[in-house]
Amino acid sequence: MRKLKVFQQSNIEHLHQIINDYPFATLIVSTESGIEVDHFF
Repeated sequence: MRKLKVFQQSNIEHLHQIINDYPFATLIVSTESGIEVDHFF
């Protein structure tokens, strides 16, 4: 199942936490609205 999560924080510390939380993420993109994480689980 594919799921897209959008995080409103754009802080680099949050990015490190997201990488730890989603180790199998296929795409992590920083946008104006926040950080988008596209992953399979």
